[in-house]
Amino acid sequence: MARLFTRCGATFYKTMAQMQIQLAELLPSTEDRALFDEVRLILDGLPGTADVTAVSAAFGSVNRTYRGSRPGYGACNTAYHDLRHVYDVFLATARLIHGAVYTGEPIGARDTELALFAALLHDVGFMQTSDDSGGTGSKYIAEHVDRSAAFVERQRDEFGLNDGEPV
Repeated sequence: MARLFTRCGATFYKTMAQMQIQLAELLPSTEDRALFDEVRLILDGLPGTADVTAVSAAFGSVNRTYRGSRPGYGACNTAYHDLRHVYDVFLATARLIHGAVYTGEPIGARDTELALFAALLHDVGFMQTSDDSGGTGSKYIAEHVDRSAAFVERQRDEFGLNDGEPV
């Protein structure tokens, strides 16, 4: 049997034959609080002490950005690279880290935080500024990675990134 996940103190086991379950069906990724609580639960099960406060702040900031509450930016208007996609990547990253640590891969607390920040911010380059009303953010497909990096660089302090840490 393989350990699948732990939720609310209960550990779920599945045989390899039973593991044909879609992880996306276990938790609706559109429920902000439930999604973050799931990631917190995953982080709580890891050795070390990832700064959940910093991850929570980044989660809230990204949520506000995609919903159009960040000054200077409109709400996300792309069909796929939207908040649900960001949440899916965030949760998948937490689960991948958990799986890696569970199988013996040494991943430190800061690396965990940085990976989760990257998951949250990887597509922020699709966001349009308030004065950009032409089309959708999808028009930035070719340069969204550079735009994402530039956004994070401008917000380095907000996300608690130290000098020399990768963007």
